[in-house]
Amino acid sequence: YAIIRLFLLHGSLKMPCYLKIAVNVPLGLLTYAHIAPLPRGTRVLVPFINKTVAGIVWGEETQPEIAAHKIRAVQQVFADEPPLPESWLALIEFTARYYHYPIGQTAFTALPQALRENQAAKIPQPETFYSLNELGKQQPAPPARSHKKSALWQALFSGCLNLAALKKIHPQAASLINDYAAQNWLAITTQGQPDVPPSAHTLNPEQQTASRQIQAALGQFQPFLLYGITGSGKTEVYFDAMASALAQGRQVLLLLPEINLTPQLLQRVANRFPGLPAAVLHSQTAAGKRSQDYLRAMLGQAKLIIGTRLAVFTPLPDLALIVVDEEHDSSFKQDNELRYHARDLAVWRARQAACPVVLGSATPSLESWHK
Repeated sequence: YAIIRLFLLHGSLKMPCYLKIAVNVPLGLLTYAHIAPLPRGTRVLVPFINKTVAGIVWGEETQPEIAAHKIRAVQQVFADEPPLPESWLALIEFTARYYHYPIGQTAFTALPQALRENQAAKIPQPETFYSLNELGKQQPAPPARSHKKSALWQALFSGCLNLAALKKIHPQAASLINDYAAQNWLAITTQGQPDVPPSAHTLNPEQQTASRQIQAALGQFQPFLLYGITGSGKTEVYFDAMASALAQGRQVLLLLPEINLTPQLLQRVANRFPGLPAAVLHSQTAAGKRSQDYLRAMLGQAKLIIGTRLAVFTPLPDLALIVVDEEHDSSFKQDNELRYHARDLAVWRARQAACPVVLGSATPSLESWHK
């Protein structure tokens, strides 16, 4: 009946396509019918028992194991949402297999609230970046006595910055940007050149050696154990290596124990990488904000992703470096439902993305020390 109804709704006698779909139930992939193939990773709504639930297309099934008349139809396709990437699907498949957990429940554990709901998610718009175009550069600069206005002009002349970074230079940046744009002095784009300022901290020889080794490994899988006592400057080594990856316009994932993800640390990161598009993912983040940051990371709009253990599942299309701070900390282990270890998944992701992963600790775990 479901398939006959599908034909009638679409006025077509074309044979349906059978799809394997993951839903948030303790079962394997379920089979549904649709009038045409759908890309892997597409979000859909499907009937399950007597309700409608969200699902993720995992692939096609050429020969269903059950009778065709028993296969129910996909009810809705969220075609305006970008499909979840292949690398994310592979991560979920590995996690479900390695930790012996149903693939549908694994997938939905890894998703933020907006992608678990029975409605379309709001897609974040790409950030806008501003710089002076050729006509703008030919204009006389503001007088030096107008310190902030002059500084803003110089920033636009030499770089490509977003509005948040420009407002730090001049509180009235939005108004000035509108004035300059009206006179056709600006180049406006959604792809800004990352502005990673040099560190105010000078690394000591040991820190420089560690950072250089990590930077030399960018572009290939290489695990590092950064062992140093508390106060030895591990964070500065992280930041120096991260700066190198971020300056290339690529993405960095920084995983922290829940207790270490403090406002003071976030402010320290903001001071080191001002104006850089970042996403913060942890349990205290509001559901809507976390969903938007997750999507910004998935779309490549956020370059620096900071989070606790669940952030290890964030899709990152241009991942260049993973850092796991306090890798020995037990909070990286999820001890109910899907029981996984974020540190171990971070190493797997680094191998998948062909990038280095840095495990930092003053008291390394025995397994990390041995490996």
